[in-house]
Amino acid sequence: MSVRRDNTVVRRGRQHDQPHGFRGMQCRPVGREPDARLATPMDLTILLVTRDRPALLEHSIRSILASAAAAEPEVVTRILVVDDSHEGSAEHVAAALAVEYERNPVRDSGFGQSAARSWAIPRIRTDLVAMFDDDDLMLEDHIGRLARHIRDGADVCSTGYWYADPDPADATKLVARRRQLLRQPRLGDLLAGYQPVNDGAMMRTEVAQSVAWDPGREILMMYQVWLQLIFDGRRFTVNRSATFLYRQHAASVSRNLGEREALLEAQLLEEFRARAIERFGGVPRPSLPVRLRLARYALARAIGRG
Repeated sequence: MSVRRDNTVVRRGRQHDQPHGFRGMQCRPVGREPDARLATPMDLTILLVTRDRPALLEHSIRSILASAAAAEPEVVTRILVVDDSHEGSAEHVAAALAVEYERNPVRDSGFGQSAARSWAIPRIRTDLVAMFDDDDLMLEDHIGRLARHIRDGADVCSTGYWYADPDPADATKLVARRRQLLRQPRLGDLLAGYQPVNDGAMMRTEVAQSVAWDPGREILMMYQVWLQLIFDGRRFTVNRSATFLYRQHAASVSRNLGEREALLEAQLLEEFRARAIERFGGVPRPSLPVRLRLARYALARAIGRG
């Protein structure tokens, strides 16, 4: 079966369903009544950050436009492209597709997408904000599904996604190799170094703006935000299906973490573990699936060193 989005065909390859378990902990339950604070229709900003990847960016914007059209009239969507490049390489793409464009005036040297997001969040004025990257593609039901969770009482909604690779037989196609499903975020899992909330998440803007977004945190900024929101008792929920595609490529930051980034992550986790001890009297234990996953990672690293 294939999924068509703006002339991009996504066909399912061999599927490996590997949902990872996260039992709720320190997370308030999602209310069942619609939230009267949200207007009808809801106003949403898709914050699409980019750096020197105009070809990927164009496909991402087109996929968002298709999802936005499917969510109308319940959700009115604006797309804000924030460009972290020094040359403004995304401006012509945004202009051609008639979406809003800003250049990040606080550009960093290596992980521009995180810095661009941190600069833009305080400037959002719509009811909702959703994170997206230029190497992601929305499926048509992405906006509508996540927005309904927010209307039903969630502060933050994350969602599953597909890992997709270019089809070697046809450059216009992507092959969805593996589906990643998420479960309810758990503090112990995050403090163990595993992040169950991804860049495809949607939030109430007031919630997103309740925490400090520091462009200097580079790739770890989102991690810090999720930790802080769980500490603050915000209501998380997870959409139980995959609603976007992550296009794997050579420049993926997640494939190229260096020693410095690993050190920064360790420092961040140590800071929040100390806060957990102060507030809860100890560090919550990770769930069993995460303990097993981390053990596999440790074994793979040990084999690699050997």
